[in-house]
Amino acid sequence: ALPPPPYVAVVVRCPACLADPARLGEPIWCRPNTRWTHEADGPPERPGKLWRHALHLCVLGALNRSPEFGAAVLGTKLDPHSRELFMDEMIAMSHVRSTKFAAFLRSLKWGNVGGEPAAASDAAEPRLDKLELVGQHLKPDELDLLAYFCESQPVGLLNLARNRCDARCGHPLAHILAFDRCDRVDLSWNKLGNTGLHHIARSLGSAMALRSLNLTANGLGPPSGRDLAMALKSNKSLRELNLAFNSIRAEGAASLAAALTFNSTLETLNIRSNGIGTDGAIALAGALRQNHTIVRVVVVDNNIGEEGAEELAKFFRGSIGVLMECIYGPPRGKAQQAPRVRESERVESR
Repeated sequence: ALPPPPYVAVVVRCPACLADPARLGEPIWCRPNTRWTHEADGPPERPGKLWRHALHLCVLGALNRSPEFGAAVLGTKLDPHSRELFMDEMIAMSHVRSTKFAAFLRSLKWGNVGGEPAAASDAAEPRLDKLELVGQHLKPDELDLLAYFCESQPVGLLNLARNRCDARCGHPLAHILAFDRCDRVDLSWNKLGNTGLHHIARSLGSAMALRSLNLTANGLGPPSGRDLAMALKSNKSLRELNLAFNSIRAEGAASLAAALTFNSTLETLNIRSNGIGTDGAIALAGALRQNHTIVRVVVVDNNIGEEGAEELAKFFRGSIGVLMECIYGPPRGKAQQAPRVRESERVESR
């Protein structure tokens, strides 16, 4: 199980119910906008100290990942005004720095207002086709807040590229994948490293909705290759994995190759510029001998040599044009296309 976020623990109970022992076990939303404001100084639009204190405890319960305060459950208990105040408190307590991210959170239609929790509701859940948060420099606490709302918010593409996410962001990103609400996730050009990727790989193994994961240029080494290999052995949904511009080397490529003999869903694997060398290419070729799903393996700029290229060509099931693009990269002009065509014919004849 993933460790909880680093927030202080809190006993979550409604202060208005403390005088009644029979109601001590009720969550803090026992009577939204009625019980909470029963002893308040003003109407709901101007909540008194008691209501504000209850709201503060409710936010702490959400940040601590208390099951009864999950976004899918809490969304059914708060009216629109309460949700607005709750969101403002969440943004303040999570120290959100990005104005774009804060604006997105305030516009988010999370949960099922006034209805049943999302898992028990027959109504279609609100879905975001694309969430672009590129270059927002989101910190771990902000990513943790995003993870909270991902529980009840399906997303087509979650783009978190160029956010300078380091190893500390591994936990909240793992929570996002664990909720399994995203079809595609782009984490390219960050700084996750082997430690951050280790947490993400633990959630990747059980993901059922994720179709594409982009980890380009994240400072990944051979240990990341091993972690991803373990995840691919059990993952049944991922179609595309991009590991370009890392350093998994021949050892990491061998680990991925071993996982591909078990995986039956991955179709595209991009390991461009990873220094896998001839040995790594030969290991991948051996995996292609047994894997009948892979149709594209990009090994450009890996110094695989003629031997590695020929081994990949023996078991590659795509077209010759795709094969040459995977090995040498896309053609840049007619002068370069001609020798590549002749080379493909030479490889094919062998």
